[in-house]
Amino acid sequence: MLSNPLIKKEIADSTGLTDMLSNRASAAQACALLKALANEDRLLILCQLAQGEKNVGELEQSLGIRQPTLSQQLTVLREEKLVNTERKGKYIYYCLASQAALHIMQTLYDLYCTDHSPHPQKKSSHLKLKKPIPSGGEKNEYNHDQTG
Repeated sequence: MLSNPLIKKEIADSTGLTDMLSNRASAAQACALLKALANEDRLLILCQLAQGEKNVGELEQSLGIRQPTLSQQLTVLREEKLVNTERKGKYIYYCLASQAALHIMQTLYDLYCTDHSPHPQKKSSHLKLKKPIPSGGEKNEYNHDQTG
C-alpha cells in the first residue's frame, strides 16, 4: 500500500485518474459500465462475444448458461448498449459493441486468464471487436471518448 501522498499523486497524474475522478459525469459512466460487467454470466457472455459474433444457441452451448438466463442477461447487455444484434436468416447474432468494455475485459483477461495471473486459466485468443465502433454518431455512454 502506498503511504506517500506525493507518490500517490504522481501515479494518479501519470495515469490520468485525477482528471477522470474529478469529473463526476465520467465517474458515473465508469460506474455504470462496471455495474453492467459485475455479473458473472454477463462477463462470460462478453468474453465469448469478444472472440466473434454468436447466436443464443452457440452461447448456450459454449457457456452452459440456460436459455432463459442467457436471454435475460443479453437483454441487459443490449439495453446498456454493450452488444449489438444482427438478424441472419432465422437467427439473431450478438456482437460486442463497446470499446470501453473491451478494454476492461482485456485488462481482466490479462489479470486472471494468463500464465502470469494469480489465477491462471486456459488461454484463449486475444479479445477484439467484431465490428469497429463508428467514429461519429451511434456513440453510447461507454465508448464516447475512446480511441483505439
